[in-house]
Order: sequence, then C-alpha cells, then structure tokens
Amino acid sequence: MSDTSMSSEDPRASSFTTREELIETFEGDAAFVGELVETFLTRCPILLGEIRSALEAGDATAAARSAHSLRGSIGYFENGDAYEAALLLERITPRDLPRVPDLLAVLENRLGHLAACMRTEFLR
Repeated sequence: MSDTSMSSEDPRASSFTTREELIETFEGDAAFVGELVETFLTRCPILLGEIRSALEAGDATAAARSAHSLRGSIGYFENGDAYEAALLLERITPRDLPRVPDLLAVLENRLGHLAACMRTEFLR
C-alpha cells in the first residue's frame, strides 16, 4: 500500500469536475446531473459504513468491494485525493488491515471536503 498522506488543498483546485463540465459530459442534461449528485451524497455515507463494517470484521475483500464502488462514484466528480484514497482502500489485502484506519480517516476527511464542494458547485 502507498503512503496515506494526502494534500489539504480544496478539491476544486485541480481535480474537481465543475457543474458545467459534468452537464456537458451528460449531453446537457442538468436534471440528470442533479440526480447523480444527490445519489452520490446519499450513497457515500452508506458505502463508507460498509467499508467501516467490513474493516471491523477483518474482511479486506468486502472493504475493497465497497471501496471500488465508492471510487467509481467519486470519479464522476474528481480524480484527486478522495479518489486516490478510495483506490488505495480498494487494493487492500488482509496484511494491510493494521494500516487501514489512517487511510479510512483520510478518505472520510477528503470526502467531507468533496461533499462540501459538490453542495456549493452542483446544488445551487
């Protein structure tokens, strides 16, 4: 597993997808983009809970599966720190489990920043 340190920059600085970019990606369908954002903001805590539960049970495979789902969702909105943290969690093995709590804390922190940016950028 890689280093768990991530930058503290605002995700919008370099890796954040703007509302206009996402609407363009989905052929101008602003309503769909709004639904996508709402779904992400609803599913994100659920997936984090699944990861946390799997890690508490020592189930690296289940944690990796939920991290994969989360990373895919994050990818619509940014490809920076939150995405990278989810990718690292997706690649965990049972021997990585002792180092995972730090990485999970980083992911939760970065998702908090991402969610705040999304609320500002997309739900205006």
